[in-house]
Amino acid sequence: MNSYFIYAQENREEFKIKHPNLKHSHTSKELAKAFKNLDSNEKSRYELKAKRLSEEYIKEKEKYEEKYGKVEKKGLFLKLKKIQQIKGKDDLY
Repeated sequence: MNSYFIYAQENREEFKIKHPNLKHSHTSKELAKAFKNLDSNEKSRYELKAKRLSEEYIKEKEKYEEKYGKVEKKGLFLKLKKIQQIKGKDDLY
């Protein structure tokens, strides 16, 4: 999760209360503008949180992979292909 997403997550509800008539897309745009206009000290606070979360994720992923093995990255197409092979169908269409 990057610093903007942390900022948005922490501030979205308050922003929606202050601006109840804004659509979701406009709320996101306004949050992005507000984040962009933060002073460097405030922004660095969110960047630090993002870095900590990233490090925590990496540690947790490593623990998981030690216990269960490395997770293969597969796309939707490969998942569909595997399901159809299990069902006894060779083609996707």
